[in-house]
Amino acid sequence: MWWTRERVLAGLVAFHHASGQAPTTSRNWAGLIQRLGPLQPRVPSTYAVLRHFANFRAAWTAAGIQLADARWAPWTAEQDRYILTQLGVHPTIAIAEALGRGEAAVRARARKLGLRVGTARGWPLQRAARAARVSEYILRAYIKRGELQALKGAKHVYVDPADLRVVSEIDWRHPSAELESASVAFPPHQRMLEVLADPSMGTGVVFERASSIDAPRSLSE
Repeated sequence: MWWTRERVLAGLVAFHHASGQAPTTSRNWAGLIQRLGPLQPRVPSTYAVLRHFANFRAAWTAAGIQLADARWAPWTAEQDRYILTQLGVHPTIAIAEALGRGEAAVRARARKLGLRVGTARGWPLQRAARAARVSEYILRAYIKRGELQALKGAKHVYVDPADLRVVSEIDWRHPSAELESASVAFPPHQRMLEVLADPSMGTGVVFERASSIDAPRSLSE
């Protein structure tokens, strides 16, 4: 697409220099650019902005235009969904930058949403091995063969406890209490290896049903 991240930022800067304004909602942005006249061709559409950024506040911050209340603004549903889909996939500091927030604020918001990096996408491989009472190398072998689905995040390799049923080395007649309760806690339609990308959120991250542990795509892709 013509509107690359760099061109979007240049368009935002041009808009700000011409108007002195920095609207933070899609509705305000759409209304303003319709009244720009000759400047309009140099200004990105709402879709172009949100394709590269979680919201307009994050876009203005990336453009070097600081909003006085950016870090203290109320959390929006879009921002919450961004955290829900990105936590664990990308470093927390990258999520904070994309949202125009502080890292501590993102962690605090994630906790309010019931999320932590260690459980954001299932179980880290180390925890799964400990609960299953098998070697981590055994689980990695299953992943390498494509028999156990996994997601490589920024800090952990995640597996869904329910998917551990394929591991024959686990003694399912006498599983640990932790594994027994967790293996039924993730309904199939809520598994972490689903497509969660949402174009309106400006993120291209896709949770793949992959047979290998591939690195997640970057926030700018």
